[in-house]
Amino acid sequence: MKRSIKTIATILCASLIVGNSIMTGGSEVFADGIEINSSNFPDDNFRSYISAVIDESGDEVLSQSEINAVTDIYVIGAEVSNLKGIEKFTNLEVLDCSSNAISSLNLSSNTKLKELKCNDNKLTSLDISKNPSLEVLDITGNSITSIDVKNNTYLTRAYNAGVTKDDNYNICFYEDDAHDCYLKYDLNCKVIAGAASTPTAAPTTVTSAPTTATTATAAPTTTLAVVTSSPNNKKDAAAFVDRCYQVALGRKADEDGLWYWLTALNKGEACGAQVGYGFIFSGEYIARNTSNEQYVTDLYSMFFGREKDDAGFKYWVGLLESGATREDVFAGFANSQEFSFLCQGYDVVAGYYLKGVDNTQQGGVNCYAARLYKICLNRLPDPGGQAGWVEKLLAGEVTGTTCAYGFVFSPEFVGRNLKNSDFVIAMYAAFFGREGDFEEITGWGVKLEQGMSREEVFYGFANSAEFAQLCNSYGIKP
Repeated sequence: MKRSIKTIATILCASLIVGNSIMTGGSEVFADGIEINSSNFPDDNFRSYISAVIDESGDEVLSQSEINAVTDIYVIGAEVSNLKGIEKFTNLEVLDCSSNAISSLNLSSNTKLKELKCNDNKLTSLDISKNPSLEVLDITGNSITSIDVKNNTYLTRAYNAGVTKDDNYNICFYEDDAHDCYLKYDLNCKVIAGAASTPTAAPTTVTSAPTTATTATAAPTTTLAVVTSSPNNKKDAAAFVDRCYQVALGRKADEDGLWYWLTALNKGEACGAQVGYGFIFSGEYIARNTSNEQYVTDLYSMFFGREKDDAGFKYWVGLLESGATREDVFAGFANSQEFSFLCQGYDVVAGYYLKGVDNTQQGGVNCYAARLYKICLNRLPDPGGQAGWVEKLLAGEVTGTTCAYGFVFSPEFVGRNLKNSDFVIAMYAAFFGREGDFEEITGWGVKLEQGMSREEVFYGFANSAEFAQLCNSYGIKP
């Protein structure tokens, strides 16, 4: 009888093991990692991000070392509705999932989280009791009426929601001038939402200030399917350029060409989309005289790093057969979220491609907007926001100054609660592209302490000859 029981147990164990994987509660966990599939990561777009940015080996399985290496995740404006799988990244310190459609968020396993931006989603509640290291929180644009922070003793700012705490952990009030709203802490350290009204100053968010073009970018949802291959292990701009040579031209980069494109990326003359255009519309590629089918297949490899899917392939080829230009289809791929994810894997900003505009000109404008995201908001651009600013800058609807104003006086930047000295340092970086020396920073700091407003300081930089020269280098009006 004992032998029979042992035999049955062996059979049961074997039935739970398939190949090198073990079925655990509906998720498939490989012996050496976690499979990137719909069970572990149900949301298509989040799964695409995982494949493109985190799966360095490109085998669609996250090894323990790949999981442990993840300290920050940025899925901004990526049409994500479900972040299931986030719990696997227990070393996560920064999560920015703003501007999506997320209705619930379980961060109980992410105990090392320090910065959480989940603004502009569909959340009605949020539990951060298991995130004791949290320092920064943004819950704006949700339907959250209260949030318990008694376990978040390191929380120093909840920007864009108007929350602060004093050193004694007492009841605190904070007025957000841009929103005319506040939150407060009661005696039990529970944040209670205060009244909010329509913003009276800066745009509600940097990403929604401009409008976003939708033409030629709307493809079947399958275009954002799982990325079945990811960037190679050398995550840098040189590897990005080299893969462009290999995918588009079928050869390794020559030294002069590699140097040319690296210089363009590093000097702020081009983003990923403009580099891609340089290859796909190069004389060398055009001379290949590819069919529409081959052209679309090449775009899948170039911009998505994967094989074509049937529905998406038929859609794009059908557009070409119906009279769409190759530039139309190129724009659809270059402006996709999936390409943005791929670029992140190489630490390259994807940028935005606008049809009918000189590639060099739009490269400079893209880089101007992208640098403001980095300097002012300390993050990568979200595709919609980047597109909007680029379109308005190229159309002359905004200048370098008005664009910078949208960033510097956005709730997201204001919510960083920078000290006067740090504000001045940010202005030197944003307007001059350099560090201020001790005398310069001190001089502006003294003026601020004496009552000069930050807006006055802003225009002191914006109206300078040095800023005009910087704008000229990006091909925009100051």
